[in-house]
Amino acid sequence: MRGHLLFAALLIAISSIGCAQAATIYVPDNYTKIQWAVDNASAGDTIIVRDGNYYENVVVDKQLTIKSENGSENCIVNGSGGALGKENVFRLEADGIRIEGFTITGGFTGIHIWYSNNNSISNNSVSNNYYGIYLYKSNNNSISNNIISSNGDGIGLGDSNENSISKNNISLNNRHGIFLSGSNNNSISKNNISSNNWYGIYPSCSNNNIIYLNNFIKNTKNTCSFYSINIWNSTEKITYTYKGSTFTNYTGNYWDNYNGSDANGDGIGDTPYSIDSDKDYYPLMERFENYSAPAPTPTPTPTPIPEFPAYLLLIAASSMIALAFMISMRRGKK
Repeated sequence: MRGHLLFAALLIAISSIGCAQAATIYVPDNYTKIQWAVDNASAGDTIIVRDGNYYENVVVDKQLTIKSENGSENCIVNGSGGALGKENVFRLEADGIRIEGFTITGGFTGIHIWYSNNNSISNNSVSNNYYGIYLYKSNNNSISNNIISSNGDGIGLGDSNENSISKNNISLNNRHGIFLSGSNNNSISKNNISSNNWYGIYPSCSNNNIIYLNNFIKNTKNTCSFYSINIWNSTEKITYTYKGSTFTNYTGNYWDNYNGSDANGDGIGDTPYSIDSDKDYYPLMERFENYSAPAPTPTPTPTPIPEFPAYLLLIAASSMIALAFMISMRRGKK
């Protein structure tokens, strides 16, 4: 009898493998507020926020995906529900969080990433906050495809390393587009940084950041370098097409106040762009969008191998165990 019970327990355990799934929680269907959904979610869950205006200050203290249902134009999270706009709209205090597809406004900081690593911030519109997005002692985060405008500083990094800032539109901020303080080894590329009231980018005591293929346009001052040494071009040569011809070279940034020439027509200035003690040795003659990658050579698409459904694998494993058990029982009776 004991053998039969053990066998049944084993089958139940095997059948439960892989059955636990992360939950999808809807706001306001399941919880009226985003914060309530966060509080009641488990790590790994997804929170989908339907269209509307949410006056909240959301603290995320577990690994979650939080995204709007229909994009930032339709889903607004306003932090002015806090103490006179002195609260963060989103504050991230765990690792591996995704924030995607919101308009984020009315807070002291739109998104405050606090001792928090490996997060993804994408497709948001962040405006009218004191800080747009601010990272403090936070590493390996990705900030991409956001519109960051009309804040105090657009993006700020304090003691934060090895983050990726790419493909953002950073404009019309009252101070800096991007401000780095004591932050090293970050990658900053393919951003449009324009019409910011102080500097487009201001590295302070920040070193070995790789800054390339960005546009710096109509900022009061495009950049400076305060006790910092950084790399203002790609670290490898890039093959690109410029005005119908293909070239391979290192690529820097586009500076609207660069006055150098381009004798060989490769789109790279012949003289460096000076940044205090630093230099962009490969300044672009035009905006980075005009340096396109060559069309890739088509490769044959392999015939996909059908996946074997997981539940069939579980059934097969259970059947094999059952067969082995029956054989052992018969042998025991002989």
